[in-house]
Amino acid sequence: MKKRFNKKSSFVSLALAAAMLMSLNACSTKDDYEVAEYGTETAGAAEDDDTQIEATVEEVEGGTAEESDEKEQNQQSSEGTIADRLGGNKLSFQQDISANGINVKIDINYEAGNVGRIPIYKVRKSGKEDIHEEEIVENIFGDSAIKLDEEGREFSTENGDSREILEYGVGLYSMYTWSDVREHPVWVDAENYFIHTYEGNYRDAAYQLMITYSEEFEHVCYALYPKNPGDVIGNEECDHMVIYHGDGNLVLYDDTAYAMSPVGVNVQEVMGDRPNLTEATDETLEDAVYEMLTGKFDYNMRGVTLHSTREYGEEIILYPGDSIKDPTFSGAVRNGYVVNGGGNLAGLNIYNKILRYVYIASDAATFDLSNAYVDDDGVFGLSFMRCYEFEDEISSDCEILDFNNVMSSLVNAIEDNITTIKEATQLSNLQVTRVNLMYYPQPSPDNGDEYSLIPAWVVRIDSSSSDIGNIVINAMDGSVVSVLE
Repeated sequence: MKKRFNKKSSFVSLALAAAMLMSLNACSTKDDYEVAEYGTETAGAAEDDDTQIEATVEEVEGGTAEESDEKEQNQQSSEGTIADRLGGNKLSFQQDISANGINVKIDINYEAGNVGRIPIYKVRKSGKEDIHEEEIVENIFGDSAIKLDEEGREFSTENGDSREILEYGVGLYSMYTWSDVREHPVWVDAENYFIHTYEGNYRDAAYQLMITYSEEFEHVCYALYPKNPGDVIGNEECDHMVIYHGDGNLVLYDDTAYAMSPVGVNVQEVMGDRPNLTEATDETLEDAVYEMLTGKFDYNMRGVTLHSTREYGEEIILYPGDSIKDPTFSGAVRNGYVVNGGGNLAGLNIYNKILRYVYIASDAATFDLSNAYVDDDGVFGLSFMRCYEFEDEISSDCEILDFNNVMSSLVNAIEDNITTIKEATQLSNLQVTRVNLMYYPQPSPDNGDEYSLIPAWVVRIDSSSSDIGNIVINAMDGSVVSVLE
């Protein structure tokens, strides 16, 4: 019997219905606010009578002499990390801005982490010429490959098509056509996008491969999943099971037997007597995905990092028959882990300008390995997106401003663009609580298709009821890259 496995693709959200807001460029040079090691410091009031400012910036690591000594030791042992450059590991900034009939409450808490050097990369937009479609299909399916280009054919699980490919394609097709759909063609060649689907043999089972490209959204997407999970798992009870993703776990179950939600269940406790059957190390799991992406999909990964989510308890769990009805999930099996990339490059996420309305600042990515599901036999299924092709490393490292200078630039950006923010939002009360240091694609002045990936602070502005947009600040010099992007 084949070793059974699992999957689920956290495909692209349909939240792209947000209206396009204008982007503005500006620079700011106002006074900095000091980041105090311990305690607080209040910035002086602005000279403008229409603007009242009360600010508190603090390093939130503690206040005792013992804690101070420990902090110094930690900084010495992590010299050269982002935490060292920013002025601390856990940083916070609070400030209220009131001007021109609008109130902005800034309440930011940021944990720097242990990222070391920050290289700058030259990249360009992914295009059709970067999709080596025939080669990819040959690498995965060999001579068994079948092109599903029958005119008028729609994806349908009733015809044996992969549930995962269907769901992944629905999300993309809805984006490409700006419509809300529940089904889509298996093969489309439109003016500014295409969807191509193939079928063939992989892991001794029938799989489907979807390759899409969108000129409007400037990305290439791939998804590879079995038509019938049971054929890969080697258990007919798993035939055409439903895929569900909750609490970080990938769940396969029979929807006709579905009686209770696995969300909120502590799998480690309930299934503690059934260890995960996958014995591969995290490194082996990550290598399997890396080799698939670089070898089968011909993708230049550069510094993009992958990581197993085993440490977070994310597993693949199979519920054969009606085992999902049992409070102890009797008969359920744990076999496999999740590996993802999340757009991580040299320890920083990569901002995707196209998906700025889908992802909050901390999740945006230009290479987004939605998820790869891996067991001891290799990659069971995966989906991923690529927006840029790596070309050169412009510099091996760069200097970034400390946190207090960044926060000063943020305050300046809000003050300088308060009228624009008000006109765009039509709201009087806004908040800023989400911020992330990440790579941002700065366009080349000579070529609109080329970019430099530079470190930038992506700051989210929202209200109590909706997301508004991002302010992007160059981490190296504090200049404002864009407002309400």
